[in-house]
Parts: sequence; C-alpha cells; structure tokens
Amino acid sequence: MLAVNLPYASRTNKSIDDDYAWGIDQTLLAAVYNALAAIQYSIAGKKGAKKPDRIGPSYMIGKSKERKVKAMVMPIDDLRRKLAWFDEKAGEKRG
Repeated sequence: MLAVNLPYASRTNKSIDDDYAWGIDQTLLAAVYNALAAIQYSIAGKKGAKKPDRIGPSYMIGKSKERKVKAMVMPIDDLRRKLAWFDEKAGEKRG
C-alpha cells in the first residue's frame, strides 16, 4: 500500500527500479530529443555517419522491451516482523 501512494520519483521507487530516476518530465524531454536527433540524422544523409545515441529510461533506449522490477526475496518470518512493525506504528495489533 505504501509504494502505491508514493510519488513516482521517490527514493523508494528509485531503489526498486533505476528507471524511476527518470521522471515524467525528463522522459518526455528525452523522447523529444530522440525524435529530433533521428530527424537530424536522416536529413544529414552522410554515408558512414554515426547514428545518434538515444537517451532516457532503459525501455526507451532499447535495452529492455518491458519494465522489470527487481525481486526482493525475504523469508515469511521477516515479512511478518516488518508488517507487525508497521501495525505497531499505526496503533493496531495483528492477531
């Protein structure tokens, strides 16, 4: 529940997936840059010219077709202990 309500570019989200470091504004600017660089490359038309590098999150630059979240494996006892800590902070007791 906590991660759902956090801001997109929060430190918690960034620790889960590096692509969260790219906020929505930065992602849109990277898309504009990539489009303009591709247009400039196609207009130049020089043979042997190096294609411009793309910038942005991994799913925009072709490293990954889909977003992947890093798995965080923990024993069930540790999970229960952490959940109990949150309940204590909220003033509830888990039965």
